Amino acid sequence: MSRMNYAVALLASTTAALSLALPPALSSEEKAPSIDPVASVSTGQTEGADIANAIVQALNADKSLADSKITVRQEKDFVLLTGVSPSQQELQRATEIASQSANGAPVVNTIQPRKITYKQPEQEPNKT
Repeated sequence: MSRMNYAVALLASTTAALSLALPPALSSEEKAPSIDPVASVSTGQTEGADIANAIVQALNADKSLADSKITVRQEKDFVLLTGVSPSQQELQRATEIASQSANGAPVVNTIQPRKITYKQPEQEPNKT
């Protein structure tokens, strides 16, 4: 076998071995898994931390919220959610999950969707 054929065979076998060893690249439609938690308890939270921690665990367990970033704070009479979600649907889902885990406390959601669509009202033509 000539040196050139040997080099080509070595390169081909190395490429084949690497393609089997490496995970496939994500297509543009697939999302990389989120490694950051979705939710966290507000820093300095002391009172009501048990409820806030339960809500955080429930939010982090829901995979549909993977691209959201939510902070949970237990206030005296309510639970406050702040942060950002990809859409209105994830925002509503976060409220549902928090309400189920809030032990009866009202949930106030100030999470903002990343994308907001505004529609301008149609104006009537001027009658002059």
